Amino acid sequence: MACAIVSDSTCDLPAALAQRYRVGIAPTVLQIDGQTYYDNITLTREAFYAGLPTFRNFPKTAAASPEVFVELYRNAGAEEIVSIHLSRKLSAMWTSAQLAAQDVAPHVRVHVFDSETISMGTGWMVLVAAEMAAQGASAEDILAVLEDMRPRTRVYALLSTLKYLHKGGRVNRVVAGVGELLQIKPLLEVYGGEVHLVERVRLKQRGVARLLELALRAPRIERLCVLYTGQGMEADIAHLQARAAAHVPIEQQLVQQVTPGIGAHLGPGGLGFAIVEAQSG
Repeated sequence: MACAIVSDSTCDLPAALAQRYRVGIAPTVLQIDGQTYYDNITLTREAFYAGLPTFRNFPKTAAASPEVFVELYRNAGAEEIVSIHLSRKLSAMWTSAQLAAQDVAPHVRVHVFDSETISMGTGWMVLVAAEMAAQGASAEDILAVLEDMRPRTRVYALLSTLKYLHKGGRVNRVVAGVGELLQIKPLLEVYGGEVHLVERVRLKQRGVARLLELALRAPRIERLCVLYTGQGMEADIAHLQARAAAHVPIEQQLVQQVTPGIGAHLGPGGLGFAIVEAQSG
């Protein structure tokens, strides 16, 4: 194998695609009520969201250790690896991968790439890289395409509550309390490696409308994934898919439940998009 692709569970790449392209996935570690779980290995998305409202303590998340990445790199069966991860401003995952890359050098050359985004924003980059690697592309060529994709990749999210952002230390108690009282729903955008609060809305209907406006404002969209956190959201998902169909046909869209490593900070009832805008011109 000329080049292999590695990522981590926060990329939200569907398991079937990861398996098809032999993408190595390092799991996020979760601590929940005194128990240690490994994202999508010993804790499924379904079990996590079913239990989220009842956990005694806020789930704590941690990056995979460098040792986990060392094992993935050594078992990849390639002399070169492109290792693609969520924004280093949001997690220590990139740092763990970089430490592991130094450990396996010079026998394996690992290029650790910061996607500057999260969830299927990263996942789209992983998929493109894996498709290219399967066609025999070099690490240099893959990295050039990823650099081009990065500014065209956006993730948007409408959350149903501020409570979980507060529990995770993202907003203070007063703001969270007022938000719950007024039923404020934050609308977020991820770009430049950071999470930005776009606006706060009180009505879900208004929030969904603004989410669609933001996510679908690009003249042309190459790839699109509908994201959600929680359960029982089929009607909401279908609505987003139908509205996005004018940009990307439904059969070409992906739908993905956000992984526990990210969902712990967002809470249930969230909706979003991960899109890759088409190149201009």
